This record gives sequence, structure tokens and C-alpha cells, in this order.
Amino acid sequence: MPGKNLMKFSGNPLLYYSIMFAIKSKTFSHIIVSSDDDEILKYAESFGVAALKRPDSIAGDFSPTISAAQHALASLDSIDVSAFVTLQPTNPARVFDHLNQSLEKFYSSEESAVITVSEMNKKLGVLKEGKWQPQFYKPGQRSQDIEKLYYENGNLYISRPEFIRSGNIFDTNSETLVIDAIPYAIDIDTMEDFIIGESVFATYRSRIDY
Repeated sequence: MPGKNLMKFSGNPLLYYSIMFAIKSKTFSHIIVSSDDDEILKYAESFGVAALKRPDSIAGDFSPTISAAQHALASLDSIDVSAFVTLQPTNPARVFDHLNQSLEKFYSSEESAVITVSEMNKKLGVLKEGKWQPQFYKPGQRSQDIEKLYYENGNLYISRPEFIRSGNIFDTNSETLVIDAIPYAIDIDTMEDFIIGESVFATYRSRIDY
């Protein structure tokens, strides 16, 4: 969805919420907005945060997040960084308590990263040759008897700098913080996500800290 980060979402550009969360948390020594879009960089500068232009080699919709993270970390090369926090602008609903809990897990653990996940209360499966194949449950099994499943919601990622440099934001050994899917797992990728997400965000606006 071209230009989504500056599209008005519940009264403000979508990017506004991640920038304001970072500023108002009073947690970060450095806040960097990375983009190849000059309009986004200009918008970021209006908040007094660092605006970092991505090179063409890591620009574009299909470039992995880790490439942008490595580029941003390299811009802080002369600074002692203890934790690198990735805030995706497509996830506008965050609270400081989740950040604090995640940082507590991060600093009390020897693992290289912390991510947030949410529970998925769905019976999942795949289609093989047009036939439904249940995954993680048996046909007819009650929902309450199925092993709980979770999904990566994109709300928060906290990584050790050396882990970012090695090409990873998280791995299967990473610590996890389970958070409610609604409203904290809003993730805007399509226009449908935008419309539904804006409605959910407005309904739960009082829960958001910024």
C-alpha cells in the first residue's frame, strides 16, 4: 500500500504513533527514523528525531527489516548501544508497560532478543489439492482442547547490537512477551487492515499511552 506510513490514521499520519511512543517513553537515548522517502524523513525531522536516508540497495517494499536495522545501527557506530529496539510504523498501538516488561526480560536474560506475540484462537490448516488438512489439531477436536497457538505480532522487537550485526532481529531462542491481540496487534499492510485497524484503534484509544 504505497504511502501508507503518512496516510491519516485516526487523525494522524500512521508513522506519528511510533515516533510519539518512542519520544514519550523517555526510554531511548537515540531515536532514528529510517526511510528512502524524503517526505517521511522530513516529517520525522519535525519531531526532532534523527532521519536516516536508506541507500538504494536496501530501499523498496521487499527489502528485509534486518537490512534497515543494520544500516541504522551502523550510523551509531561510535556510540555504546546496549539494546536496539525496532518499532515498525505499521503497528500503531503500543503501551509503555509492554516496553518496560520487554526490557526487563531482555536485561535479565542471556538470550539475544525479545519479541511480542499474541494468542491465535483459530483452527488452522492448509489446503492440499483442494482438501482441508488441519494443523495442530484433529478433526472434531474442541477449540478449548487444542494446544494454544501464538503469532508474531510485530509490536516490539528488542535485540542485542551484535545480534543485529550478525543478521538477525530474533531467533527461536528469543524471549517472548505475550500481549493481547486487540488492540496491540494492529498491523497495517493492506487497505482492509487500515480500515479495520482504524476502527479498533479508535475504540481502544484510551488504552494507548500517547
